[in-house]
Amino acid sequence: MKTLTDSEFQDYLDEEVTWRRTELHVLKGEVREASRSPQSPRARATSRALAVMSYAHWEGYIKSSFDKLADTIIRRKPKISDAADEFVVAHLRHLLLRLTSGDPEARASLVELARGQESPRLHLRRDDLVRTHDNLRYQYFQSILTGFGLSAEEFELSRTFIDSVLCDRRNIVAHGKSSFPDADSVIDSADRVLAMIEKVRDLQIALLTGRQYLASA
Repeated sequence: MKTLTDSEFQDYLDEEVTWRRTELHVLKGEVREASRSPQSPRARATSRALAVMSYAHWEGYIKSSFDKLADTIIRRKPKISDAADEFVVAHLRHLLLRLTSGDPEARASLVELARGQESPRLHLRRDDLVRTHDNLRYQYFQSILTGFGLSAEEFELSRTFIDSVLCDRRNIVAHGKSSFPDADSVIDSADRVLAMIEKVRDLQIALLTGRQYLASA
């Protein structure tokens, strides 16, 4: 797989946002139509479906987009000496894990790095940087952002929404419980998810195009 250019990475994110927006738009239309008979089985089914899909697109975008961002940075192979602090820490953390597992190459790499004999290429593991866990609650989302050197400050007001609305509603349906939110509430949630996704997209593009993964940035 080739290394993506900045514009190719942006195109990838745009496609990820577009198809998710389209799918949620279709489901919102179904919910509005079904809400004309608010206690009908159709109203229940469409409301629950939109609640689940809003969460699915939230987790899905975060996972797929940050995986792609991690792959893009990894394939650009910056030197450790040039990398931003968060990525240097991630590199060292992985070396230490390998060291504790008895990897002799990790020991040699760590000693070489400590002695400053040369500046090897940054080695990152995508799975270490992008962990969504069983539910992408705010603390895990924040951890992903900070792992890439991004601030979670502008998402702080969405903490309760992410945990108590997106995740909990998804779990209610996934665990087979019968309750369902009203049409206006799930439509508002879908719109809010799309707004958060677009904010994340802007941060990701700024990180890559601004070379914020490098210390010099």
